[in-house]
Amino acid sequence: GGDDISVIQSGTEQRLESQLNKFQWLSLWSPAHLGERVKAKPGSEQNLCSITGDGFYGAGFINDSGQCVQVAGIKWSNGLDWVFSSGHGQYSYK
Repeated sequence: GGDDISVIQSGTEQRLESQLNKFQWLSLWSPAHLGERVKAKPGSEQNLCSITGDGFYGAGFINDSGQCVQVAGIKWSNGLDWVFSSGHGQYSYK
């Protein structure tokens, strides 16, 4: 996230930062679920999504309007919610 993304919790804004290239891998290999969409989290009905454009990365879930979004409280540096109406994709199990 760096300077571009923050979270507001209990009325306090905090930057979201992680070390460069420090993330967990997601395996899409699941023959029992072949072709099914990957959910954002276990027990969720919302599909996992990620940004497909160059120069930026991020992941979230698909909301009821078909947008790739983050949980409430995740904001851009301009104070707007983290929402992508285009330029995102979803995942299916292989």
